[in-house]
Amino acid sequence: NEAKIVGVAKGGWRIGIIHGSVDTLVPVTMGRQLHRLACAEAGPLSPRFAEVPGGGHNDVLSRATRLYAELLGMIDVTSEALMPGCCVLIEGLQSTKDLNGQRAILQRWDAKARRWVVTLASSDTEKSVRPENLKPLP
Repeated sequence: NEAKIVGVAKGGWRIGIIHGSVDTLVPVTMGRQLHRLACAEAGPLSPRFAEVPGGGHNDVLSRATRLYAELLGMIDVTSEALMPGCCVLIEGLQSTKDLNGQRAILQRWDAKARRWVVTLASSDTEKSVRPENLKPLP
């Protein structure tokens, strides 16, 4: 699947991955890895990832029907919204300018630090970034 997801991402396809957090057949770590690879190779369309809390392999659709509809474009969702699983472009950093222009995946909001914890698409490295330095990718 890893080779296929890279080819699909390079081909410019819209990619959406929805994975149950308690899937025992295909571990959620595999879905996260596919998403990371897709983000690293994506063209103009940003791959999306959603982890469904409590979702298993056979009930994820019933638990996440709205997410499926959003990913298929059946429900209009603003691309400007920052939410976990979204791919973003890092920009405008002053102290770590080498991160500018890199794609990242939003992991979680750190309310205390008032920053997003992101994983760089090119690696498994986590960084903490202010929201004004993150541009959602379509």
